[in-house]
Amino acid sequence: MGANVYLESVASYGYISTGTSVTALTQEIPGRTGKRIAIRAFEFLAGGTAEIVYFMQSLGKTTLLADVATTLSSLNLAGEPGPSGNSLAVGDYVCVVLDSGTYDFIKVGAITGLSAISLCGVITGSCALGQTVYDLGAYGDTGHIRYKMATTSEGNGEEMDGGIFYGTEKGSPMIVHELCKATGNEAQHFITVDYINK
Repeated sequence: MGANVYLESVASYGYISTGTSVTALTQEIPGRTGKRIAIRAFEFLAGGTAEIVYFMQSLGKTTLLADVATTLSSLNLAGEPGPSGNSLAVGDYVCVVLDSGTYDFIKVGAITGLSAISLCGVITGSCALGQTVYDLGAYGDTGHIRYKMATTSEGNGEEMDGGIFYGTEKGSPMIVHELCKATGNEAQHFITVDYINK
């Protein structure tokens, strides 16, 4: 099926990012209500060392059990967002949907129970009880899409109608994570994203 079936409109947009030696390159892709992320094209340029790029998808989700005000750095969750055998852990990424509709990506700093999830930063806007919290886990978790690069440019640079692969469900966000693990291995990538209605 062509783009006219899957896309609400042909309005792709992209990200271009450049990393530095031994510093991970992370690109956050927010979800959209009622739409699924579609990666339409991507290309990565590694330095002298082979890399793995992780397209980190939502592993699960829950909701807030209490309101969160702007600049707070903790969450009270209604339930465990991670799948069986992969509970939410320190260092995992979560993404909170704010009242404004913005997707706020942040790392977990400490866990003393689902009612006390400390974050590595502050929430950038208010979010009411019942708002969705997505669990994107850590880059090496089972459930993410792994793309292994050689030591040169890799990827699918031509846009594919409808997308090459997709987010886990409508509304869910994604993170693209590249390790840039070697000295002198400054990485660069571009990603073309659209949102589909299926």
